[in-house]
Amino acid sequence: MHETPSLECDLILQGGLTSGVIYPQALCEVARVYRLRSVGGSSAGAIAAAAAAAAEFNRVGGGFTKLGELSAQLAEPTEGGTRLLDLFQPQPRTGRLFQVATALVNARGRRGPTAAAVAAGATVRAFWWHTILGALPGLVLAGLAVYLGGPALWVGVVASLLVAVAGGLALAGFGLWRSAARDVPANNFGLCDGGPTGRAAPALTPWLHGVLQDIAGRPASEPLTFGELEAHGVDLQMITTNLTQARPMTMPWPDAGYYYDPVEWRRLFPAEVVDWLDEHPPEASGFDDQVRRLAAWPLRPLPAASDLPVVVAARLSLSFPLLLSAVRLYGLDYGERTNRQFRANVAAFRREHPGAEPEQALADEAVGRPHFAPNWFSDGGLTSNLPLHFFDAPLPTRPTFAMNLLEFRDDADRSADEADNSFLPEHNGAGVLRRWRPLEAKLGALPRFGELLFGVLVSWVDESAAILPGYRDRVVRVFYASDEGGFNLAMSPEQIARLGERGRLAAAKLVEHFAGDAPGEIEAPGWQNHRWVRFRSTVGALSEWLDAFGDRFTRTPTATTPYVSMLGPGAPVEQPSYRIDPVDEPTVAAFVADVLAAAEGAADPALTKGVPRPLPTMRIVAYDRPPTPDPTVATPDPTVSTSDPAVSTPGQALGRQNPAVTPPGAPDGR
Repeated sequence: MHETPSLECDLILQGGLTSGVIYPQALCEVARVYRLRSVGGSSAGAIAAAAAAAAEFNRVGGGFTKLGELSAQLAEPTEGGTRLLDLFQPQPRTGRLFQVATALVNARGRRGPTAAAVAAGATVRAFWWHTILGALPGLVLAGLAVYLGGPALWVGVVASLLVAVAGGLALAGFGLWRSAARDVPANNFGLCDGGPTGRAAPALTPWLHGVLQDIAGRPASEPLTFGELEAHGVDLQMITTNLTQARPMTMPWPDAGYYYDPVEWRRLFPAEVVDWLDEHPPEASGFDDQVRRLAAWPLRPLPAASDLPVVVAARLSLSFPLLLSAVRLYGLDYGERTNRQFRANVAAFRREHPGAEPEQALADEAVGRPHFAPNWFSDGGLTSNLPLHFFDAPLPTRPTFAMNLLEFRDDADRSADEADNSFLPEHNGAGVLRRWRPLEAKLGALPRFGELLFGVLVSWVDESAAILPGYRDRVVRVFYASDEGGFNLAMSPEQIARLGERGRLAAAKLVEHFAGDAPGEIEAPGWQNHRWVRFRSTVGALSEWLDAFGDRFTRTPTATTPYVSMLGPGAPVEQPSYRIDPVDEPTVAAFVADVLAAAEGAADPALTKGVPRPLPTMRIVAYDRPPTPDPTVATPDPTVSTSDPAVSTPGQALGRQNPAVTPPGAPDGR
């Protein structure tokens, strides 16, 4: 492992729950040649990205050596199976549901009667007393038939036993439904919350905290933060899904105004992590913010991005629906009349009492009380499981590698040689085809139909981006079988070891293709070609965008003010809003003139002739990360959602390229 590699790269890791065991060896393979400058991921990929960032942070202290040992640690045999399985520890009230879910996952791939038998058997075992109670009337009838005897004895016994079986299954099914309806929501919509359980084997979040601290060479009481990584030159990003606002959010966000419940979070995170959060509140931004914090108590504000522990963001990204509990934060929804009135009352109080302390505003209910509503955060993979848009730039100065985890088309495709179980497009015509997912209209196919529907919803953007020129040649596909990765919590040590080696060999393909035989000395053909493809693709997309801009700027519909009439010094029409400072008018006008001049030649077919296909499309889309506030602009509280168009909220700013929300825009990478 080189302590100071001459090459740099960015890395993006796909989610996939237990498929994450592929990553440790792969990350170490890349880090042999490249320094990891930017690392991002979603769901299980976010955990791997956090571990990679921690290893880069402690590269000289053996961080990657410790990272490389993770696969072996997860494969260690335990009483429950392996350490990997032990990470998922249900709460007492959801333990029986977890048994049923585990049995169904282990039976994945079975169809029809076999799958039904597995489901019934797991339910009967987990809800055994419901089964006995439901079967009791039939058993009583069977005993009565034996007691009465007669020529219809066996008919009565068989009929009674059928009643017993039906009754047992029915009541066991009722117990399953009742537990799911009652206990899963009570556990924040998950079978496991991932938090400390007091058992000898640590659950997911305490284990992850310990791993990150160990890899980073930090004591447990000083959680590794995003600010420390940034100071070390490592940009770590991950995605979570805000269910309440129906949008992805890239962490860390600058200051979204969220509050956490320290009592609830001590059930989700180790004590030292919550202690850190309590001791590092963000600096109050003014009188209004101070009043809000007092009104929110005992809720407490999340730290600023620089002080946010990495483990907190990783847990928010990995909240796999129903398996792992969603995480709850609180904020002010200014769509609520109560909160709008509170904000207006605070502003009025401040004007009337300029020297007052924040506590006085809440005394005697002078400004009322706001309503802090929960925001539920679930798995980042719901909205972007392979965030290829991370680390966007028009042209790359270093490669942005990505690892895409996919099931084999058929388990028979799995090779004994792990090097054959991954694929990297190594010429321009490779990797362009979309993956076809088989479906046959036959008995038992409904679950597969639902699986495909869900897959389209969560991955269509990622799949579209992964076949674009300038994307596909840097995305290595790592394949796994139905009994590997994914939801398979009970993989054997041998399976975990094979997946780890598969990941290492897949990463070696990236290194060989982009770094070549003399890394940092001679440019590899793969890297040179990648940069040229990106240039050609970007110029083609930019020409189409400029052509459209010039056309729309000069075309003026009926009863519409021309843009030129509102732009530049001495413009005859007053700008309706977001007025340009008169001092800046000449600069803005000159810039627009230059763009229009470029647009005049943008329609030339030479700019798009022979460019790589499919051609990406540049577009303006909603941003998935709260923007850093502009200190020169007075803005209202940036907390969370609003239906008031006058209120600026995170994620509503336009003008940032983000294919996570709409189809792919400009090519990404650095």
